[in-house]
Amino acid sequence: MTTMDEPYGLRYPTGQPVTGWEAQVKRFRHKPMVVEAFGPIIERMVVSTPQGPRMAEPGDYIVTRASANEMYPVKPWVFEYVYDRAPDGTPVDMSGRGPRG
Repeated sequence: MTTMDEPYGLRYPTGQPVTGWEAQVKRFRHKPMVVEAFGPIIERMVVSTPQGPRMAEPGDYIVTRASANEMYPVKPWVFEYVYDRAPDGTPVDMSGRGPRG
C-alpha cells in the first residue's frame, strides 16, 4: 500500500522507502523514429534478440532495428500504442537507437 510520502511504493532492497526523488523527476518525450515491422504473426516463433531468445506469440509484431540487424517481439497493445504507420517511402531510422530507444 502506498502513501502520500511514497506515492509509487518505491523501496530500496533493504525495505526502506525511497524519498526525495520527486524533486528530481523530469518529463521526457519518446523521440520519434521510423522502424520496420511485420505482423501480427499467426504462429509462435522464437526471436533472437541481444538479450537472448524471446518467444513471440500469435498476434505479436516483430520490430526490426535495421542499423544492428536485430529483431524484437512486441505485444499488440504496446505496438498499437507506440507505433503509427509511416508514409510509404519514409526512410528507416539508422541512428542505432532501435525500437527500445
